[in-house]
Parts: sequence; C-alpha cells; structure tokens
Amino acid sequence: METTMVAPEAGAGGLRLSGRMPVYFLLDCSSSMDGEPLNVVKAGLELFRDNVEANASARDLVYVGVITFGDTAERVGSLVAIDRFLPQSLQLSANGVTRLDVALSVLQQAMLDDALAAGHSAATDFQPLVFVFTDGNPTDEDGYASANWKTARESLLNPGPGLPRPSSIVAVGCGPSVTDDTLLQISTGTWWRLGSNPTTVAAGFGLISSRVLSTVGVLAGALADANASAARANTAARTAQDETSKAGAFAHEAKQEAQVALTHANISRTEAVNAQESAAKASLNADRAADSAVESAESARSAEDYSARAERAAQRAGSEAVIAGGSASEALGAAELAEVVVESANVATRSTRAPRARRARTSRK
Repeated sequence: METTMVAPEAGAGGLRLSGRMPVYFLLDCSSSMDGEPLNVVKAGLELFRDNVEANASARDLVYVGVITFGDTAERVGSLVAIDRFLPQSLQLSANGVTRLDVALSVLQQAMLDDALAAGHSAATDFQPLVFVFTDGNPTDEDGYASANWKTARESLLNPGPGLPRPSSIVAVGCGPSVTDDTLLQISTGTWWRLGSNPTTVAAGFGLISSRVLSTVGVLAGALADANASAARANTAARTAQDETSKAGAFAHEAKQEAQVALTHANISRTEAVNAQESAAKASLNADRAADSAVESAESARSAEDYSARAERAAQRAGSEAVIAGGSASEALGAAELAEVVVESANVATRSTRAPRARRARTSRK
C-alpha cells in the first residue's frame, strides 16, 4: 500500500505527525439501495467509527468524509475528525441510477478543497483512503451500464503535480447485482463483498476498520522513527552548535592573526620597497664605482707611463749633468788658465808702460 509521509512537527508532548489522514466513503444511493441496504451501511459505519476511535493514534489522525451518488453526487457534510463522525445522523435517501462517474469527480474536488481548508495543503495531509460502496454496475444518466466512470477514475489517480490523490481505492459490493469484475476495476486492487446479514456486515466493516488502522499503524511506526530521528537530530544539532561556537572562536582568532599578518605584510612590503630603492641606488653607485675604477686604472696606466718617461728623462738629465759637470770643470780650468794668462798679460802690460812713462816725463822736461 502506498503511503505519503510528511515531516513531523514539534508538540507539547514531543513530536507528532502533521496533517490528517482523510477517509472518504462513496455510498451508492441508487434506487436499488433503498430501505434495508442503506440502513445496513449506516450501521456498519457506526461499527467503523467505534473501532477507529478506540485507537489513540487513529483518533488523532483519521478524518471522515461522505459522498452519496445516484442520479447525481454530493457531499454530505464536511471532512470531520473520527470522534465527530456520526453515521446515524446521515440523511441518506435512495433514488435514481448509479452515476459513479459523477461521484468520482465530486470526490476529486472534495479532496482538493479539504487539503486546502484550514491552512492545509496537498503536501501536508496524508493520502486519502477511498471506499466505494455499490450494489450494481455504474450507469450513464439514462440508467444504462456505462464505462464513463473510468475516465474520472483515471483523473483521480493521476492528478496534476501537487494535487492530492488517494493512496488506494477499495470497492465494496453491497449486493448480488454487482459483478466481481466491476468491483475489481473500480478498486486499485482490493475489493470484497459486504453481504446482507449482521454477521457478514460486521465482518466487512471490520475489514474496513482494519485497513484504516493498519495504515495508521504504518504512520505510528513512522512517528516512532521520526521521534528517534528527531532525538538524534537534536543531539547532532547541539553538537553542531557547539562545534559552530568553537569554529566561531577559531575564526575570530584566525581573523585577528590575519590582521596581524596583514600588518606585518604591509610593513614587509614597505621594507621591500625601501630595500628595492636602496638596491637600485647601490647598483647605480656600483656602476659609478666601476666607471671610476676604469678611469683610475687608466690614470694609473698614464701615471706609469709618465713615471717611466720621467725616469728616462732623469737618466738623460743625469748623463747630461755628468757631461755638464765635466764641461764645467774643463771650463773652470780654462777660466783659471785664462785668468792666469790675463794676469800675466796685465803684468806684462804694466811692465811695458812703466819705462814709457819715464821716458815721456823725461822728454817733457
């Protein structure tokens, strides 16, 4: 059996399942159901109500809706909780033909209306269970046997996206006129005959009650699983919160360290820029020093050349000085000789002038 689950909600006593599990009864009220057949159905619905209401889980989940069909189809009251469902208050009157096609269309609209009512949506209610009671084959508006209901059944079981659909359709035969094949085609796989005596009626509605309660049991098991999962989720959430707090503290420390690192990075970047500028200046000075070294080397080579030249000039000057010294000595000797010669000449001259002067003085006398 297909069952749609929804997420659990938190409640005062722990978790509870959200939404409702609708159960719809489609009651054949054609002329052939007049009298005792309808009374039997109403009595059976009383048994169903008592059985389901006695189950605490079902009492919280099960809601009941009734649709009657004959010449037409209509809802009888609204969708109500199982403890407010009063079968004996149903005003059921038999007449006309068996328009199951109209009943299925009314059911589809009722499912949508009920899902949207009171803040609910198709996603928050569980999939409905549908029970179709009939004592004969479906007909058209003129009372002839017809398969026109199959289109409505297909639409009911395959609605558009997000629209409600029943989890199952159970067909219940209320008399000998309906065929097994018809019951099988109406249902989604499960059908049975109700019978007419009190024992078989009680057994039939006991099966209906069991079908509903088994679905409730599945949901109750899901609730237990949801409670356990929720407890684990709460523990995990608290652990995650603690880890998140720790992570927040680590993140704060990391942020502060990152800010310090950023400050240091800015300082390092400034120092790097300064170092780059110093390196550029040093490179420039190195280039200049290299140029100066080249110039110094050239000057040194020039100085060496000048020194060699000076040495050669000194050597020549020394030689010339020696020569000059010899020449000077010779010149000095020659001068001294000349001086002697001159002196000798002077003496000779004086010697010669003295007799001439005496002769002259003598002559003047």
